[in-house]
Amino acid sequence: MAGEIQLAADTHSARMQADARLDETDLALSVELTHNSGTLDSLQAALSSAVVRLEDLGLQAAGTNADAADHQQGEDVDAGTRKTSVQQLLAKLPRYPVELSLQVGSLQGEITRFDDINVHVSGSGTTYLLDQFDFSYDTAPAAIRGIVDISLDPPGVSVAGQAESIPLNTLSRDLGIETDISGSLNLRGGVSAQGATGAELLQQLDGSMAFALENATVEGAAYDVLATGILTWLFSGAALEKSTFLDCTMAQFTLEDGIARTDSLFVESPNMIATGVGSFNLPKRTLALTLTPRSKSRSIQFPSSISLRGDMASPRTSVSPIAATLDISAEAMLFVPRLLVKIFGGSRSQSDTTRPCEVMLAQ
Repeated sequence: MAGEIQLAADTHSARMQADARLDETDLALSVELTHNSGTLDSLQAALSSAVVRLEDLGLQAAGTNADAADHQQGEDVDAGTRKTSVQQLLAKLPRYPVELSLQVGSLQGEITRFDDINVHVSGSGTTYLLDQFDFSYDTAPAAIRGIVDISLDPPGVSVAGQAESIPLNTLSRDLGIETDISGSLNLRGGVSAQGATGAELLQQLDGSMAFALENATVEGAAYDVLATGILTWLFSGAALEKSTFLDCTMAQFTLEDGIARTDSLFVESPNMIATGVGSFNLPKRTLALTLTPRSKSRSIQFPSSISLRGDMASPRTSVSPIAATLDISAEAMLFVPRLLVKIFGGSRSQSDTTRPCEVMLAQ
């Protein structure tokens, strides 16, 4: 490590400029503060770097068993202790004006990369504002804004954000999640809550969110054909397909007291259009979801309904009785919920009349 520090001070202010190099990472830090009779009146700090390598900072995850054990031990910490520690931390936040900024051209990890990172946080009294948090993830632009009010008891938090064209396979890889669905994900939403722990925040969560997944590929044997007709699925060769292509999957959710509800679920593939309704209880981690698929090729059809209910990790599946009668075998229909579990747990159509696949929040 090598670096240089420059300091300047007068009766009521002080300034510092520091430049450091950690292996291949160059950092520049500037700090300016004002004071009166030994008491801080204001603080400004800015950190910038063209390229930051997590390995140089000792932050690259190693993925060892010791890490897993430490994480599990952290999970066992009493919720009351966590709440107390958060409240103590918030009580120590400065009440004088604070302005913090971060500019990083590229943040690089072993398998992760973020570009064009710009963060600006300002605070005064009991309110802290995140008025800029912009970055690109694998060329996908994202923006987050937020505010924290520590005068409330418990503290209040509001966050809004959006992201465009996130590659789902890259995201799942970086998060260490095994999945067999790929596509381009768009997100937009805003939520607010009060609480001092994650559980409290989930129970108080209000707001709205929307997502749109475009050009998705799900590994599996033509689930869209199976959903609309078992005989067609068996005799058309669709059962031998290795994957299912979905032009668009999208929904808008409203959140109230930690429960997300939607009546606008929409899924389209070259063979099917499906609509659905559902609710997700985030604190209890349960769901109730119903999807009604319709074939694009049938001129006369009796739509069936497929439902998922129960725990998000292992929901129960069911099929409407009319589907069992008309499509010969209800047991085969139970393959269809695999598609829903993959979407919610874990090239474009040639038609010019397809519904636009985009995220839109109600005004």
